[in-house]
Amino acid sequence: MTREYAGEGIKWHFNPAGAQLFGGLWEAAVRSAEHHLIRVLGDNPVNPEDFTTLLVQVEACLNSRPITSKSEDPNDLEPLTPGLFIIGKPIQQLPDPDISNIPMNRLNYCQAVQKQLREFWKRWRTEYLTQLQGRANVGNRQS
Repeated sequence: MTREYAGEGIKWHFNPAGAQLFGGLWEAAVRSAEHHLIRVLGDNPVNPEDFTTLLVQVEACLNSRPITSKSEDPNDLEPLTPGLFIIGKPIQQLPDPDISNIPMNRLNYCQAVQKQLREFWKRWRTEYLTQLQGRANVGNRQS
């Protein structure tokens, strides 16, 4: 692939294997996702299939997060997301019905996973994404 894009002026930089400290923000995002996933699941037992389903949906949420705008055009509201790099188009998922007010013991397996996903997204959005805004503001203050 490197030879394929050499003519385009693309220069690849790779992190050393196992060097998490070189990951910076994306390692922080993984750590944050793990933290919130543990808090959402708590002590509730989850079978491997449900856990896999939840992880795939969490992955879709994280890869749908906006990185920056795609263009300078104020009418272009579509953001640049990690999903665009992965599959070449936005990762779009239809929202599920709101079941947040239904107790976990009244939900079937699929609904329980969806409720956990909503709780993960709520926590991750309010706790992790607000930290990113603070980091961006600190970087912009340098003069």
